[in-house]
Order: sequence, then C-alpha cells, then structure tokens
Amino acid sequence: MVRPRAAAARQPQEVNLAEMVVNLQRRLEDQEREMQNLREQLAQQNQEIPPPPAAPAQPAAPAAPATQAGQPVFRQEPLYERFRRMKPPEFEGSTNPLEAEEWLTSLQIVLNFMNLTDQEKVFCASYVMKNDARYWWETVQMRRNVLEMTWNDFIQEFNDKFYNRTAMKA
Repeated sequence: MVRPRAAAARQPQEVNLAEMVVNLQRRLEDQEREMQNLREQLAQQNQEIPPPPAAPAQPAAPAAPATQAGQPVFRQEPLYERFRRMKPPEFEGSTNPLEAEEWLTSLQIVLNFMNLTDQEKVFCASYVMKNDARYWWETVQMRRNVLEMTWNDFIQEFNDKFYNRTAMKA
C-alpha cells in the first residue's frame, strides 16, 4: 500500500513532537530537582547564620550634644512640635488690618523666642494660617519659591495682602 505524501510528511513531525515533549518533561523534572536543591541549601545557610551580637549596655545618662558657644540647647524634637507647644495665634485672613497687625506681632514674639531661622519662621507662620489666609498662602507658593523666602520677604507679602496702609490712613 502506498501512503499519500501528506501522511508520510506528518509522521516524522509527529515523532519529533513526541520526542520534544519527552525532552521538555525531562528538563522540567531537572529544574524541579534543582529548585529543591537550592531551597535546601538556602534553608541550611539560614540555619548557619549566627545570631547578632547582644546590644551594648546603654550608658546611664546620654551624652550632652556638642553646641557652639552661645547656642541654646534644644531637645531633638520636630520643629512643629516645639512651635505648637508655644500656642501660636492662628490667622484666618481677616480684612481688618488691625487684626492682621496684631497676629503678625504676636507671632513674631513666639518666633523670636524660639530663635528660628528665616526659613523656619516662614514655615511656622504658614502652619497657623487657616481659611482665607491659607488660600492666600497657597497662591504665594505658586508664584514664589518659598523655600528661599526670607522672613522680611514674608512680612512684605503679608502686609501687601492683609495690612492695607491706605485703608489705615482713612
């Protein structure tokens, strides 16, 4: 009996596919064995790692921080925590220039007492702004790089908005 060409051509391909499946199964089994060996080695290495040494005993009193002459020593705590504890006045953005002046004067007393840098003063002042004052501050931040703003720059911006000198003269 004579086979048609198509059937003859398919037979070697089927054999090749069968061999490929067998080879792939062997490779898969080899990889599974290799992974198991690696897991066992890793587990063994984890068991061999010595425990960390015991922490040294803490000194009875912590060493005082080194300070420059004339610099006050503050506990190491976040600036906003120290500032909040001073109970600074909040400002909501009043249109009354006397209220704006009173807030700024009261705030400056707190900031000067805390001996802050210009950048810290600006940060703290923005922290206690609420409502309209907060919205105003957000527009200032869009216009200017407030990280480079001095305290005098802040006061100028604040006065331009809330302390209308022409209204005070009337």
